Amino acid sequence: MAKSGKLVVRRLYVHELTDQIIEDLWQIFSSGYEQIRHETFLSDLQEKTGVCIAYDSGDQSIQGFSTYKLYAHRYDGKVVSVLFSGDTMVNKEYWGQGSMHAALALEALRFKLKHPFRPLYYFMISMGYRTYLAIAKNLAGSCWPNHAAPTPAWEQGLIDSLSRARFGAAYKPESGLIVNDECAGTLKSTVAPIVGQVLELDEIKFFVKANPTYYLGHELACIARVDFSTFARLVLKFSMKTQHKKTAPSAELHVAR
Repeated sequence: MAKSGKLVVRRLYVHELTDQIIEDLWQIFSSGYEQIRHETFLSDLQEKTGVCIAYDSGDQSIQGFSTYKLYAHRYDGKVVSVLFSGDTMVNKEYWGQGSMHAALALEALRFKLKHPFRPLYYFMISMGYRTYLAIAKNLAGSCWPNHAAPTPAWEQGLIDSLSRARFGAAYKPESGLIVNDECAGTLKSTVAPIVGQVLELDEIKFFVKANPTYYLGHELACIARVDFSTFARLVLKFSMKTQHKKTAPSAELHVAR
């Protein structure tokens, strides 16, 4: 069957991944990054909860993925739920469909339903502007740091606590960046360069100011608060996007369980 240009995203737990799927994920990941190690990729993958894998709905070829980890974290006397977004890459010809964001939101909702009274935070690190822009646009008003207002003290403390626990001394609280002694990988210059009209966006101006050395592989630590009203807004947003693009089949949004 030929490629359709449309994505369908399926979630697999890490223990369900076959050797062939892992190799396919590595090939996609390595196509967009430089100075990365296969053993590091495998180690990072094994400690995750699952992977949202994007397939072309026609020939079922893997066209992208995003790893994630779900866990609980104690900070300031409180326990919060955390969805940490790990390695992510989608082939360029499939950008803009939104299905990966919808799949990750579904995983977050499942976790929230298991722990409805525990605050849930999305935790991610970003060296690429598209990753930051996604959280800044989809979770505007509840993500930090952002261009609109300073990060509140409690949320900044949570960013520091999560980042120290996960990255140790590589996290630099004075800048909010993860800076490894040895480069853990950089985006290839052909992957979403920050040029032209992109630089006119307030979110991107802020990202470049907050992470001026992104091109060296430095990552900006970010969080977003996610509650049931957030899920309602995201469902509405994704539904409207899908309805608006019905006349463009290649951009339809599909999410499979």
